[in-house]
Amino acid sequence: MASNKMFRNTDSIVQVRAGAGTNAANYWFYDIESGQISDTFSNISAIKEQKIVYMGFVGEDIRLIVRDIFDEEIYYKDFDRDFSNLAILESVLLEAKFLDNDRIQIKYLSGTEQEEVTEIIEL
Repeated sequence: MASNKMFRNTDSIVQVRAGAGTNAANYWFYDIESGQISDTFSNISAIKEQKIVYMGFVGEDIRLIVRDIFDEEIYYKDFDRDFSNLAILESVLLEAKFLDNDRIQIKYLSGTEQEEVTEIIEL
């Protein structure tokens, strides 16, 4: 059964989640004040104000991506780690949370042995 939700991310930003009945979901954002609509993102792991954290590909490499919701020209960084190469990309990142505006804490599966690693990353 699909799980669709809409809620306020900040005072002016609405987050829309469209689920497929599994853990898979697509997200997009709408800024009520500017009328701006974001790209669609899959399986976001953390959100703080206008920054999101998710796993994605840069070329053929699996990366942790932190970016501005609406414009990667405003903020974009990707991080290369020894992420496990799993069939379901979203399963690699077990947990992500913003500690403050400049740091995130992540827990991910690393290498072929899928060892759990916890790390704090400076943004």
